Amino acid sequence: MGFITSAPFPVKHRYLHFLIGGGHHPGKTGLRLRIDDQVVQEATGNNSLRLVPHRFDLTPHQGRDATVEIFDQVTGGWGNIRVDELVLSDEASLAKPAARDPRAVAAEWGVDPETLGRWVEAVQGSSDEHLPVVMRDWLRHCEQAGGDPDAQIDAPAAGGAAEPAVPADATLFDFADADEFGRWFVSGWAFGDRATRLGEPRAVGSGLRIADADCADSGRLSETLVGTMRSPTFEIARPFLAVRTRGRGTLRVIIDGYTLDEYNALLWNRVKLDPDSSGWQWQVHDLRKWVGHRAHYEIIDDRADGSIEVTRAVWCAEDRAPPVDPHAVATGTGSAIPLRTSTARIAKAAVTALRGESTDAESCALASWIAGSSLVPSPDADAQARFAAIQGAVPAPMRVMAMQDGTGEDGYVYVRGDHRQRGESAPRAFPRAAGRCLHDRCRAGERSACARRGAARSDEPAPGEGDRQSGLAPSDGPRHRRVDRRLWTARLGTHE
Repeated sequence: MGFITSAPFPVKHRYLHFLIGGGHHPGKTGLRLRIDDQVVQEATGNNSLRLVPHRFDLTPHQGRDATVEIFDQVTGGWGNIRVDELVLSDEASLAKPAARDPRAVAAEWGVDPETLGRWVEAVQGSSDEHLPVVMRDWLRHCEQAGGDPDAQIDAPAAGGAAEPAVPADATLFDFADADEFGRWFVSGWAFGDRATRLGEPRAVGSGLRIADADCADSGRLSETLVGTMRSPTFEIARPFLAVRTRGRGTLRVIIDGYTLDEYNALLWNRVKLDPDSSGWQWQVHDLRKWVGHRAHYEIIDDRADGSIEVTRAVWCAEDRAPPVDPHAVATGTGSAIPLRTSTARIAKAAVTALRGESTDAESCALASWIAGSSLVPSPDADAQARFAAIQGAVPAPMRVMAMQDGTGEDGYVYVRGDHRQRGESAPRAFPRAAGRCLHDRCRAGERSACARRGAARSDEPAPGEGDRQSGLAPSDGPRHRRVDRRLWTARLGTHE
């Protein structure tokens, strides 16, 4: 949060033109015009990183002194404001010359007009959220250069945008760690058996994408599959948990094993989130009420028409995304190079990523956008078509009631229901009412930990004799029916 105020200037022109973008929060983010320290006009953003033209009419304030103030008083979503190109003018419009016909430009530079036309259409049809950072910066440089390929621009810094500065002990999970995926409990087919790796190709429908991050990805095999990932159990360490994600799905923190949180938003606000974004975003869970409690995390793709990707989760003390280290922001190198040189470097980086030879996230994002916009031919169009046909033939998921184990741990009796007052331990054990235990040592007839803790000791019955311990014989019907009867008998007594 903060303010930037200009030096006073005399009002001698009719209009103040400027570009503005960022968060749409009237009165909290934007640009103000002050006369005699009074706000006379104000503009805010449009919930987009794209800068759009705006103007203030200065006619009523001629001859007076004015200041402009850029302000940001928001810490949550879209808590930013962008302002550029403030111009005083007597003209009501600063419209730029009309764009030239791509065919004329193609003829002038000796390129294929159809190819150039596809590129123009792809750029104009992509929102800021869909355009890679490298592409947005290049377009801005083109505007600054006025179409002159030899104009000098600030050389982009290598490595792309800076990652948030996060202490090592603040990271809950990070799928860039080669061992992270293996620690989770996975159900369904969507997430596969490993994380997606940066630079890895991924088929989406009939198109191709290049992974621009190491992530758990429910669309790695097919976007028609569904599935769930459950983390190991952890203790909630800080008030907020920020998760970097893209796509559509469900993220939720299961606290103390309580899974009905979504039905009481008042008590469990922002414990469960439903992101839906085509670009990377930080989603923040509010866990202030639950610091010190035991919990596990779930990533859920329960839809057959999309996918969700998750890279990492970090603990935060404030209700916002992790801050970026200001010393690590890659805005440029400070050296000037011709626009055509910058363009050649970007093109080379994209080609390297398309070949699967890049480990730079921004280059992979650019290559993915190029491939997804059909600006380059598929490496194997027939294979892509066959894969699309296979995806279309994937049947709808069949759902059954099921239970999945997580991190093995004993429970406790909590005194007066207070999680801070642990009573005696309630050890995990196989329920005696369910019949014989399948623990290896129990099957061997040993006096195992299960038996010592009260679980049924099992002796392998002779063929045809049934289960002596449970009193259930094979003639009683399917196993699930026998278990049901055994539970009934244990709790409610003998039944016919």
